[in-house]
Amino acid sequence: MEFLNVKYALENFIASGRKVPRTSGNILSKMKDKAAVEMIINKDPFRANNLADYALI
Repeated sequence: MEFLNVKYALENFIASGRKVPRTSGNILSKMKDKAAVEMIINKDPFRANNLADYALI
């Protein structure tokens, strides 16, 4: 949650939440630079510890 809270404070993310059933989740961002988003996502504790996969759409 700390990771998400920081990104909200920086206005990088617009919304996030779990999907039901709890098989995945979504993060909405207003950032236009895909490389910048990838850099941020790579710092997510779930990604950094190989606990989650991400698909940028």
